[in-house]
Amino acid sequence: MRKTILLASISTAVALPSTVGTVQAIDLELSGSAGTDVTSAYVFRGSRVNDKWNVQPYFEARSEDYDVTVGTWGNLNTTLREFDKIDYYVSWGVPLGEEIPIDMSLGYTEYTFPTTTNDADREIQIRLKPTTEVVLDPKLLVGVGLEGPFLNEGLYLELNGGHDYELNEDITLLSGAKLGAELGDNFRNNGLSYLELSVGVKCDIASVNFNFVIETDDKVLRVEEEFYVTFSIGI
Repeated sequence: MRKTILLASISTAVALPSTVGTVQAIDLELSGSAGTDVTSAYVFRGSRVNDKWNVQPYFEARSEDYDVTVGTWGNLNTTLREFDKIDYYVSWGVPLGEEIPIDMSLGYTEYTFPTTTNDADREIQIRLKPTTEVVLDPKLLVGVGLEGPFLNEGLYLELNGGHDYELNEDITLLSGAKLGAELGDNFRNNGLSYLELSVGVKCDIASVNFNFVIETDDKVLRVEEEFYVTFSIGI
């Protein structure tokens, strides 16, 4: 769950290459968000990483002027009592023009595994969503694996959507669905990999979600049908 927590204006003087000796003030507005999830299982793209309780904090900063976001996310394994995965990411909103009713962002994520000797997974991500109101608010993620032990030569597609229903000013009912597909060479067989359904409730800065992961094709990904709960808080 994410909510803006800060707004800063940064002024700096820089020398412009075309006019040596001239300085110009740059006002840069930054907003940020932070929070954490507590989940009864860690599931990544349909695969159960572990079925223990995990704490997953995140922090990100965003420049509205340049439509750039940078952030980090971690998974604290409560059994190991240490972070077994830390992600670092950056994304940029690609301007497509008002005539194209689609928001597009281009991003890069590095997935690191501090408790192992594995190299980091590196992935380029393209995200698309309509700018106009559409039923179930659909979003598409395309992940292209660059290198790493799990995502090298990978091609991952994810379609997700959902609907929120406000009961009153304080309470909102949540529902969502996520469909994944593995189409890269990092999987022996390609096709739909999993379906995840979720329902939940949000109250102010806190929410709880009940999630169910369903296998779609065991030749692509064997999924132990997983029910898990996620408690979230964000400011």
